[in-house]
Amino acid sequence: MDSKSQALLEAVLELPEADRVEITRELMAALSSELDDAAVFTDAEMERFREEAKNDPSVRKLFFPTREEEIEDMRIAIEEMRAGKGMPVEEMFAEMRQILDDTKVKQAR
Repeated sequence: MDSKSQALLEAVLELPEADRVEITRELMAALSSELDDAAVFTDAEMERFREEAKNDPSVRKLFFPTREEEIEDMRIAIEEMRAGKGMPVEEMFAEMRQILDDTKVKQAR
């Protein structure tokens, strides 16, 4: 984690819980909006792209599996959020605190 991100995370974690929850909702809404604007392919289309990428170098150049995986992960996370599933905000912030603490320990070494 770079120093700018770490400073931002520390600042957010210092906010009252209600503010952290609101920020999280706004971030998730922004991600949801970005995902809605992104090209979303059916499973059959993605499978066809995978097969074409295996056999055709020009398709492989255009096909970026890491981007596909990122979009799919975001789609799943947003669906879970909308369905009330996923990690509660309090747990997410506890995990963020742990990551921040671990980062500070590593930097102190």
